[in-house]
Amino acid sequence: MKVPNIVVQLVHIDGPFKGRIDEFSDEVITIGRDPKCHLAFPKDMNVISRKHAEIRREGNRFKIIDFSTNGTFIRGEAIEETYLKNGDVIIFSEEGPKVSFLTMVKEAEVETEQTLDRPPDIARVTPEKPAPAPRTPVDTPGVVAFTVQYGPSIHTFKQGSLKIGSDQRCDFILQEPGIAAFHVEVFYQNGHYWIKDLSGEARALLNDRPLINPTVLRYGDRITLVRGGTVFEYMGDGKLSQKLVTPQQPPIQTPQPAQAPPVQPSYQPPPAPQPVRQPVPPKAPVPPVKPSRRKKTPTPPPSIPRPEPRKGPSRFSIPMWVWVALGSAAIVAVIVYFVAQWGSQ
Repeated sequence: MKVPNIVVQLVHIDGPFKGRIDEFSDEVITIGRDPKCHLAFPKDMNVISRKHAEIRREGNRFKIIDFSTNGTFIRGEAIEETYLKNGDVIIFSEEGPKVSFLTMVKEAEVETEQTLDRPPDIARVTPEKPAPAPRTPVDTPGVVAFTVQYGPSIHTFKQGSLKIGSDQRCDFILQEPGIAAFHVEVFYQNGHYWIKDLSGEARALLNDRPLINPTVLRYGDRITLVRGGTVFEYMGDGKLSQKLVTPQQPPIQTPQPAQAPPVQPSYQPPPAPQPVRQPVPPKAPVPPVKPSRRKKTPTPPPSIPRPEPRKGPSRFSIPMWVWVALGSAAIVAVIVYFVAQWGSQ
């Protein structure tokens, strides 16, 4: 008969194994620093006890029991023992590592004791049929398991391929800037998991290189959906784990003591441009002039002005009183003329 085989997956969200996914199918899963534990943390992690906690299966439920000194926290509360739910985040001590709890059901055939102890039913024995001829294997993608850890949640798919994009028809929907409707596809073929670009623009990067052609995924490959966006790390067997990229912080600069501002000099007008002196071409040498030999003329002595002789009255000159008398007579004649003319009218 078929009985459910429940596999426990612990996805490391924070701590020394960040990004790793561990699977357990044991009835009891021990956790601590002891190397014999199923989940053994490093020995130098003092916040984890040697036997910190254990997860026990009770039917189809799982109970976690705390044995530590620093405590175990589920949904932000310290517990002694409690039943786990799918997707619960377990914190081992307040500042310790964090894991996400997830279960996955696998069916397996198990023979019960009643079937083993029952004698064979001879009456129902049928003759054996000839075995069919072996078929030529055909390379077709079968149903495989895909696991995507995104933040604190884990998504499991059982199908032939996994499509990631922003469209509602995708298997894993991711609403982020730059994500195409159908962004990338992860599929199983030829015994390997492959990844190919569906955007047609090679937006996805595989190990910081554009994803152009379908490529086989290797353990530890980095899948960057968009530059500066979500990054997944391939953990093998169809498992993708989100890799948190911590932004680089600028170096802290120590404050410098405040300095007094420099004294600005008073304004001074710029000096006037000085004229450029053109070079004076050299003058041609002037030949020396020989002094001419001239005879000196004797300077006459200054002449003494002689007094001009005084002129006496001319023989034909008219005296002044004669001119005055003639003028007066002419005036009287004119007056008499005008008076006579006026009296005749």
